[in-house]
Amino acid sequence: VCSSDLLEAGLAKKNIHFMFAVGMHRSMSRDEAVRKVGEKIVSSYHVFYHNPFFNTVRVGVAKNGLPIELNADCVYADYKIGIGTLVPHPHTGIAGGGKLIVPGIASVETIRRYHLLPQKRWSLDTSARQVTIEAAEMLGLNVKIDALLNGQGQIARLFVGKCGENIEQNYGTIMDFYSVTRPDPAELVVANNYFKPSEPDSGSNYASFFSLIKPGGQLVVSAHTPVGAIPH
Repeated sequence: VCSSDLLEAGLAKKNIHFMFAVGMHRSMSRDEAVRKVGEKIVSSYHVFYHNPFFNTVRVGVAKNGLPIELNADCVYADYKIGIGTLVPHPHTGIAGGGKLIVPGIASVETIRRYHLLPQKRWSLDTSARQVTIEAAEMLGLNVKIDALLNGQGQIARLFVGKCGENIEQNYGTIMDFYSVTRPDPAELVVANNYFKPSEPDSGSNYASFFSLIKPGGQLVVSAHTPVGAIPH
């Protein structure tokens, strides 16, 4: 979404806000915000970060009984646009869609209970995913933009619509995008951590990662980040 398009639509700059849906991750530095949305937006607009410990309101209860508490500034906004990235994820099968809402802008209690839900990779039939879609509907999210990024961080594909539909209608494309030929197990595996360099342990938490290593072999994860590893 280009901010100039919103201005041309008649919105005053003071009424356009950008919020980073960081869930319970730490707030981003200014440098990280600039890398994310550009210097022009950071310098010209109100840019802030979700804090799960305060300023949240309950908007409903999911079908599985999980209370949905979301950032009040987002709840009371007149028009809501979500922008995110589609990547594999153990809770929702594919991260993106409504995951920007829960856990992205949820309260600490909603996030805590969300992470207790069963995990199932590469499946759209998960209770966690259903919660994210319900939360987006409760919020009244007007449109969701989901991107597939290549190895250079460039947008390879872009899907615009509703949280559930973006993933469901393009599931085959997303699967093909991330599918690779599995190599034979090796004595030494060196891997990068492109999407989450500040959380280098995130990728190595998956048991399937270690199926690439022979018994007694070694795994090296490279994380290129000036701030180092951060607490989650």
